[in-house]
Parts: sequence; C-alpha cells; structure tokens
Amino acid sequence: MDNDISLSGLDPGSAREFVLQHIIALKSLQKERLSVVAELELWSGRATLAAQKGREDLKDQALLKCREISEKEAALAEEERKLAIDVSEMKRQLEVMKHQQVPTVDADLLLAQLEQVVGETDMTRMRFREVEADQALEELKRKKEAEDAEDAQD
Repeated sequence: MDNDISLSGLDPGSAREFVLQHIIALKSLQKERLSVVAELELWSGRATLAAQKGREDLKDQALLKCREISEKEAALAEEERKLAIDVSEMKRQLEVMKHQQVPTVDADLLLAQLEQVVGETDMTRMRFREVEADQALEELKRKKEAEDAEDAQD
C-alpha cells in the first residue's frame, strides 16, 4: 500500500467508496492472517506431538512447515499494519473533506423559491418587450436607409 494515499481529486461519494474498498481489503487481510495463525498453531501442535512420539523426521518436517507459515504470517502482519495506517489516513482525509464540502446549488429549486417570494416571471411582458425592441430596430433601419438614400441624391 502507498504511504501517501490521497483522496484529492475525488468527489465525496467516490472518496467514501475508495475508503470503503480499502477497509474491506483490510478486514479480508485480517481474516486471512488469523487463518494463517490457526494453521501455525496446528503445525506447532503436530511438531510437539511428533516429538512426544519420538518421530524426529515428522517433527523436523512440521517445524519446517511452521517456519514457512510463520514467514507468511509475518508478511501478512506487515501488510496489515501498512494498510491499517493507510485506512486511518484516508479516514482522516475523508473527515476533512466532509467539513470542506461546498454546498451545490440546484438552479431549478432556487428559481422556484425565488418565484414563491417575488412571483412568477411575467413571460408575456418579456415577449412584448422583445417585439417592441425588434420594431424599434426596424424603424431605425428604415430611417438610416432613408437618410442614406437622401445623401446619395445630394
């Protein structure tokens, strides 16, 4: 696992999902390590039993298996330790992210609330204003054309 895992660039939902995946991985790793510890206890017991029965060949094989399992358990324990540190850091970052979260604005909801306070927008009036502005523009164009025509005659 990375020791510098960062949640920057993730939205809060994706960050939570990312942290959750790592927590699940940590729990799975812990379960696997406990299984390995149980296997180590089993082989240790077998080595003891072989020694009690005077079976040095079986005892040596069981002790060899114990060393292999012990190495596996140590590697899993180290991986679990690193992952636990990463998860702890990601949880901290998630808390910080939660407090820094900028509220989003729902434009439609805001418009509805505004219309409740000041009343609905009068679309008819706005359309008439557009038509009146278009008419005024046409009149200006006609005047300009008439002036240009007069200037051309002079």
